[in-house]
Amino acid sequence: MEGGLEKIQTLEDSLIRNRDERVSETKGQAPVFTVPLANIDSLREGENSHFEARLTPTDDPKLKVEWFWNGKPLKTGSRFRTFCDFGFVILEISPVYPEDSGDYSCRASNDYGEAVTTASMKVSGKRSIILESQLPKGMEHTIEKIAELEGLGHVPEAAPEEDTGKPPEFITTPSDLTLAENSLAHFECRLIPINDSSMRVEWFHNGKSLWAGSRIKTINDFGFVILEVAGVYQRDSGLYTCKATNRHGEATVSCKLQVRGRQGIVLEPQLPSNFKTGTESIQKLEESLYKREEILNEEEKPNPPRFVTELKDIEIIEAGPAHFDCKVEPVGDSSMRIDWFHNGRPFATGSRVHMLNDFGFIVLDMDYVYNRDAGEYVCRATNKWGSASTKATLICKSKVNIILDSQLPQGMTGEKLKELERGPVSQAPSEDAPGSPPKFITQVAAK
Repeated sequence: MEGGLEKIQTLEDSLIRNRDERVSETKGQAPVFTVPLANIDSLREGENSHFEARLTPTDDPKLKVEWFWNGKPLKTGSRFRTFCDFGFVILEISPVYPEDSGDYSCRASNDYGEAVTTASMKVSGKRSIILESQLPKGMEHTIEKIAELEGLGHVPEAAPEEDTGKPPEFITTPSDLTLAENSLAHFECRLIPINDSSMRVEWFHNGKSLWAGSRIKTINDFGFVILEVAGVYQRDSGLYTCKATNRHGEATVSCKLQVRGRQGIVLEPQLPSNFKTGTESIQKLEESLYKREEILNEEEKPNPPRFVTELKDIEIIEAGPAHFDCKVEPVGDSSMRIDWFHNGRPFATGSRVHMLNDFGFIVLDMDYVYNRDAGEYVCRATNKWGSASTKATLICKSKVNIILDSQLPQGMTGEKLKELERGPVSQAPSEDAPGSPPKFITQVAAK
């Protein structure tokens, strides 16, 4: 037991001496990078970068490590991670971009001095546009041939819009309106050229720009230019101007709107000196309000739908686009419902079928048509007073998709094909062959 205590005491003394030696070694020592940072020159955009260095002293609690990029402090973020422990100093960037290229410096400092190590990083960007064909070799012409044979398996490319070189021209002008307050104001006109991608249409009210909002709706499509103002007030009265501009010039057209205000304030005194006269005046006022409601209800006369522009028959080559359009009145009827029918059956929208119903204009577009799309198309408008319909016929001409030439391999004539179809020459079945009629081998003996 005495020998064991002496060994323990000797071990504790050696540990204390080693600790004192380490403290004396680190006391007053400035930072030193034993392994500096290394340059990174071959990184591509989207990869990860890793800087690493070794530093002494390793157990200085006052040691401070900082990172710099091109001389500026490096900001921490989701892509940047740093590590400093056990003498290892690490910086990781994931992923990297070309703008991360530059000089990266690591500075270590304590009470006795500082040390700096620097390395550079270069990141090359990826090409964002792939110019070479990604199809296998020899497939380019095959894809085009398949698309040509299928004919209807793809949406035909839209013809590029042609620049007519003409300035805008209004072929119709909107009419002046005089409306009661809280009515719907509807202005419309026709504009050419129709397929000008540079055309810009603007509306102005008394010289100030008019913007679409909850009460104001505008449309510019198929050459129709429309402005609707719902629930007009007296302040909406004035001059409305439509200006169309393209790269070749501009054109304007104007119209006037006058809104009549409703009499909402009774200016005569309703309480005279005597109560009787006051009662009579109040009664007359109530009667006038009641009669006014009756007049307003009588003004709402039945107004069933009416097509002012009918559908027109069209003739389309298979795989071409089809376009039907018509116009219905009344325009501002919220109860109006539009239904389309094809050969007596309801016709719904789809990936190639688009419908438009706004400002009284009704449009049906099909990006490309098949033979089955031919037939009679009916557009029916219905409101609370009645219904109206218009119809047209679509004729679809088929493409020549029948290959008349023989597709058999060379030498495979019609006689050879018929011989193969007939199969081997049939032989009379033998007595023992399968399928022959049954027969008795032995006869039953009579007793």
